[in-house]
Amino acid sequence: MVLSDNYEPIYGSLIVIEPSRDILEYDAELYDVEIERIPISDYLQETILSWDRIIMMPLSLLDENILIFKDATKPWNFHKYGKQDWRSSYEPSEYYTWRQAHTLLKNFLSLGSPGWANQNRQRDICDKVAPNSTSHTFPLQNKFSVLLSTYNPERLEHISLLIRHLLRSSKVHAVYVTWHNPALEVPPSLLEALTSIERERVHILRQEYDSLNNRFNPIASLLTDSVYIMDDDIFMDLGDLEFTYQTWQAQKDNAVGHFPRYHTFDPELQTGTYKVPYGQKMQYSMVLTKSMFVRSDYLFAYTCLLDQDMHRIIDDRLNCEDIAFSMLATGWTGAGPTSVTPQKPVSDFGLDLGISLSVGHMDARAECIVDFIGQFWDGQDPLIMAYNTIVPYRRTSLRRGKWESIKSQVSKYGI
Repeated sequence: MVLSDNYEPIYGSLIVIEPSRDILEYDAELYDVEIERIPISDYLQETILSWDRIIMMPLSLLDENILIFKDATKPWNFHKYGKQDWRSSYEPSEYYTWRQAHTLLKNFLSLGSPGWANQNRQRDICDKVAPNSTSHTFPLQNKFSVLLSTYNPERLEHISLLIRHLLRSSKVHAVYVTWHNPALEVPPSLLEALTSIERERVHILRQEYDSLNNRFNPIASLLTDSVYIMDDDIFMDLGDLEFTYQTWQAQKDNAVGHFPRYHTFDPELQTGTYKVPYGQKMQYSMVLTKSMFVRSDYLFAYTCLLDQDMHRIIDDRLNCEDIAFSMLATGWTGAGPTSVTPQKPVSDFGLDLGISLSVGHMDARAECIVDFIGQFWDGQDPLIMAYNTIVPYRRTSLRRGKWESIKSQVSKYGI
């Protein structure tokens, strides 16, 4: 039961948010019944428990649903369970049903508190793909799709060149351009330089909401089991890009990319840091989404299954969406990041301008690390440190060995 604005009781369908056996047993004792003998449907329909566990909602707000999650992985903990065989219990449609019930409940209990501009974004996007999320198995496993994010119309000319460059790869199935700026129409000139055949492989995704989270939106027409997520200011040799894809194919749960980053988190002091790896500590815990391969499954999970409050923090700060995505991927599957070192230099046209160059950027990202871990991972850091990097094969360099030189080295260094 909940109270409306005028505090009149409203009765309707029953939603189980997160049941606790302790509460069930307490309620059974209160009603003087044996819990094992209560039919679950009868019990749920006839009793009212605490508001944070079970609540009555108006039928007009949500269809009736009773969902039972028997596996240890639940929709409220999947992103922090670190389960290597996560696929065995992953039910995206049912998880989404629970997430929407949870979001609806929180919004309803706010009793009219103001939301934020993107409050309806998650539902507007995910309702369109959720019915097919279970059966959508991404049949193409020998190609990848490109998710290219852009916002500034000033970059149109070189984005067209970048698209044509990507389409030259036989491994690229399609290029999806996420047009982030909802206030601007997509200029026709964006695709003018492409041939008719090339245009068939390019899809423009215009957004209705202004949010950094849009770069991870699930795509109904996506057929490949992997996506290459990139910024519009990155240019990479196709040979290096395809080598990175091959690296991802050997470790599909990992986020595989070219820009590693390092963090620390102190649970006692509730402090954190965010750094670029350098010097003696050549370790990293995430790779940036400006150039990264991941499973296509992760798009729906990030956009539709994570707590909406995380999306709100990212919108408010205009930052940290890549940190949240790394925490999701590692926290969900227990697979850490993988850094790949290309043979040829990567051109980064955003080194002169960009959010990452603003004053306090690194401190703001360290603050995100602390807040995300505390609010959404129960204070347990989900990120995993990695110490290796993958490089294209090169033949081992050999020289004719002489025992005398080895002996002198042993004597010199005391080995």
